[in-house]
Amino acid sequence: MNQWISNILGVVVLGILMDMIIPTGNTKSYARFFIGLIMLLVMIQPVVNLLGQFPSYSENLWSVKIDPELETIDTASHIIELNQEKHLQRMYKSRLEKDVIERTRPYIPDVDVTADVTLVESQGSAAYEIDSIQIILEPRDLYKIQEIEISVDLEADCQRKKHLKDTQKEIEGLRQLKKHLSETYGIEESRIHISSE
Repeated sequence: MNQWISNILGVVVLGILMDMIIPTGNTKSYARFFIGLIMLLVMIQPVVNLLGQFPSYSENLWSVKIDPELETIDTASHIIELNQEKHLQRMYKSRLEKDVIERTRPYIPDVDVTADVTLVESQGSAAYEIDSIQIILEPRDLYKIQEIEISVDLEADCQRKKHLKDTQKEIEGLRQLKKHLSETYGIEESRIHISSE
């Protein structure tokens, strides 16, 4: 308050001195106008300072009303991000399973194949990595009866040897399949499981 009064007195004294020093004419009227304008600004200075405090009140109002809504929006966006991440994981798993089935067909062509890929969160640059692959082999036609040949002569030994060779070929095909999937997906062969129903 004392500062305000001293500012008013300073402007009044400056105005009186200028009025005495400046000669009469157009210049004197301009000088009086500017001194009056300065005097007006000095006198309304406390009102301007008081108005300058209102934004702090509105800041409090902003934080009381708007901040909870912003927190709700942040929570909702976080939930949406989690749902998107789960959806992407399901899509990635589904595509991997389809790819495993397609890669299995050349090695085992006469059976239906289903695959189950287990994913874990990665610590590297990729979001997920393959933990294990489960391949289930099922016969194509459940109602088809396999041919059985019965013989009494020495050809039976030949048939058993042929059957043994066929079984060995299937086992070798499964080994090659495991090796191929291991190299393709970068996982150990021990984490690839093949079973038949």
